[in-house]
Amino acid sequence: MSNSIDRLLKNYINARKSWEMWCFMSGFNKNLKREFREVKLKVDNSPLLYNLRFLAMKDYHIELYKVLKNSKNNGDNIFLLLQNRIKSNPKNKAELEIALQELNEENSIITSTCDIRDKFYAHLDKNYEKILLKKAMSLKSKTCFTL
Repeated sequence: MSNSIDRLLKNYINARKSWEMWCFMSGFNKNLKREFREVKLKVDNSPLLYNLRFLAMKDYHIELYKVLKNSKNNGDNIFLLLQNRIKSNPKNKAELEIALQELNEENSIITSTCDIRDKFYAHLDKNYEKILLKKAMSLKSKTCFTL
């Protein structure tokens, strides 16, 4: 289990770094209030920086997907690790169940984040424009960092 936790933390840290880079390059502070307009304008006017900002968001979705996608193909996801921890550590069961419940309550954010990764960043679906409209929902994924 320790190896799975290490892998999960590595994926989370990578997602967090990419998120912070994207926020900075978009001119947002940590509360997502636009404060650094001059940074955004500089990035918008530089093809290299503009592409790096795009890649930061892409990497964010790919790395966070590894943490949040609840599937058997993804053995290091937070849901599976919490469920296994509940089974193996009954004395912390109540606390772990609360954490799992909080994650489940954010299902719309998690689904949106995973959909954007699946249908836009991993491969381009025919209806990708419809999926990108949900991108604003992914800005709410900041919640995933504060649970």
